[in-house]
Amino acid sequence: MNQPVRILGLCVAIMSLFMVQSVSAQRTGGDAVSAPFGSLVYLIQRSGVQKELGITDEAVKKLVELARQIETKQRAESEKAVGDRQSFLQLPEEERERVHRRLHESFKRYREERWKGFQENLSTEQFQRLQEISRQMLGPLVLNDHLMSEPLELTKDQQQRLEDVTHEYSRQCEAVESQRRSRTIDAVAERMKIHELGEELSRNQLEVLTEEQRAKLEELKGKPFNSGLLKPAPQFNVGAADFSSGIESLQLLSLIENAERMRPSRLPDLAKDLGIDEEKLRNVQELFKQNRRDMQKARQFLQESFTEKQRQRLREILWQQSGSLALNPPMSQTMIQRSLDLTLDQQRQLSVIHTAWDRKNRELGPFNSANKEQVAKINELLAERNQKSIEVLTADQRKKFEELLGKPFDLQQR
Repeated sequence: MNQPVRILGLCVAIMSLFMVQSVSAQRTGGDAVSAPFGSLVYLIQRSGVQKELGITDEAVKKLVELARQIETKQRAESEKAVGDRQSFLQLPEEERERVHRRLHESFKRYREERWKGFQENLSTEQFQRLQEISRQMLGPLVLNDHLMSEPLELTKDQQQRLEDVTHEYSRQCEAVESQRRSRTIDAVAERMKIHELGEELSRNQLEVLTEEQRAKLEELKGKPFNSGLLKPAPQFNVGAADFSSGIESLQLLSLIENAERMRPSRLPDLAKDLGIDEEKLRNVQELFKQNRRDMQKARQFLQESFTEKQRQRLREILWQQSGSLALNPPMSQTMIQRSLDLTLDQQRQLSVIHTAWDRKNRELGPFNSANKEQVAKINELLAERNQKSIEVLTADQRKKFEELLGKPFDLQQR
């Protein structure tokens, strides 16, 4: 499955700057620097790209350090202009638009600074190929790059039309995000809508270009690059099977924290399954209780307290406990999403199933374990959700899903 276009930008500039604000919570390990998907900084930290370019480790270190210095300046400027994300989203639309425009100019300025640094540290051939890969990965967002104006010979009118199209796209993205925050749609449906908006953006942008410019754009993308090679390079990764999501880290620690709520012997059983001292597991429980809202510390606890094999086993147990819910975000955005290679249509179907289940569950009211009728209905809805979700998968995907769940762990109350 082709990697979906990540929407980080005006949805482009503003979303990129919010990403910069939270960079310390998004680093994947080592000296990595977070960056928008498809950007030069993002790509240079991928092992497949490094191999394609034939770039040395020393050059990579220089470029990452350059990106970090620029990132620090950019973050300070965005924080001064915007503040926190929630406050920004509550501003009147006209004020948000003014901030959009102002930060877009800032985004371009820092982009040019990074661009110059990459040119100085890469050969002409390396820099050209890196640009080609970036243009492929950015998909419909590539024409938002103001540095494309010269090679495509865009007129002022075309540049304005492209900006208008992108601004409308940004507005629609914000509306979709608002729907997700109000729980009108779930995270999967949000992602699908954003993908559809991206496809529409691409069509509208191409209509602005002449036939010659479209041909030139394809030429500028160069030979196809396999997006499956975009794995973090070893020096920027904490392990192939490790945790790419702070949310998932919190879920795994919650699994440990709540272990004894199901049955008193569950924590000792979990310690035995993991091959870890029970007292150490209880210490992790206490540490998490004190910092349960801090995603960065959650990842730190997991990495310091468990081996990679133990962390993977925790993930398997979490998936077993979650059932088909593991096929929906945020869990499906990590290993399951990549391993099962779910199509967009399958993701849509799973989204519909999950949303219907969530709505019916909420209609039952607050959970009351003494209400046997409610408990029976909850179990019925759960079984229905699991069955329908599994039916969305192909035979090979079902087999792979079972493999991902690992050996069974007793989740039941005794």
